[in-house]
Amino acid sequence: MEQWERLLGANWGLEVQRLEAVGPVFKVSTSTGIYCLKRGKHGRGRLGFDHHVIEELYAQGFSATPRFCLTVEGKPWAEIDDEPWVLTPWIGRPLNASSQVEWLRAAAQLARFHQASHGLEMPDEVKRVAFSGKWLARFEERNSALRAAVESFSPPQNEFEADVGQHATKLLEEAERATRTLHRSAYGAMVHAIRETPTLIHGNVKAENFTVDEAGRVCLIDFDSFRLDVWVQDLSDFLANALLAQGWSQEFACHLFEAYHAERPLLAEEAPVLLALLSYPYRAVKVIHKYHAEGRGLEKTLRKWRRALQELNSQKVFVNEWAIWLEKRVQ
Repeated sequence: MEQWERLLGANWGLEVQRLEAVGPVFKVSTSTGIYCLKRGKHGRGRLGFDHHVIEELYAQGFSATPRFCLTVEGKPWAEIDDEPWVLTPWIGRPLNASSQVEWLRAAAQLARFHQASHGLEMPDEVKRVAFSGKWLARFEERNSALRAAVESFSPPQNEFEADVGQHATKLLEEAERATRTLHRSAYGAMVHAIRETPTLIHGNVKAENFTVDEAGRVCLIDFDSFRLDVWVQDLSDFLANALLAQGWSQEFACHLFEAYHAERPLLAEEAPVLLALLSYPYRAVKVIHKYHAEGRGLEKTLRKWRRALQELNSQKVFVNEWAIWLEKRVQ
């Protein structure tokens, strides 16, 4: 730890009082405040993009994502052992996933994040990190892999393979229905529009990536997945994670939507995209993939499979009912 204390002093001019590992980052307590030190795991080009878009957000008045602390040389990151390291303010505590109030504040903050990113300036020297509409291809790839896995489970070799066989038809139907909905939607046109008018998404919206400061303000942290993409991708992930924590409540989903919609109104053409992304059976398909393609053990697979099936049933009922409300709300 003494080495890190010296490096923090040399690169950022900080007098470190305490340094502790928190997951993949370090929490750095100093006489001037508390900071988060993390390695730029995706490289310098990616960090340049992240730094640029965060500064653009600040220029548009969005200050709820921590900025990079400049080094004593005025650079956005420091080179330590030939790797880039970034320092940002440490903001608050993790969002309480059992608190509906905090989820609602997070929904509004996510919308402000999106709104502030509309029309980002992207100079030529900044590497564009974009998803480029890959969900159309990814759904097809996942469906193909799912069909191949199901076929390989015949005849079944264990309890898991037998159970997948019993649910395979309905699971494939759900996956293919979501894929068709996405193909018929305005998703492709929305992705194309980003080339002319860039829009930013967080890319990993979950409870762990929101924090709450002492004033109760919800902040959006962790820039590793930032990319140019359609906003509704973030909204889909946000709703899925919030509703999973809150039991897929129709009433709460409407409140979450209204909190977001009040800050960044959802367009009518975005609704089918949102429903397609929400209805795809990601977790169940992922469990099968982890077992079939990556060799996950049977015991862990069965545990995750049973949980995924339970979630899928709740998700399916929710999407079918909520779709009616959503389409009326944005028409």
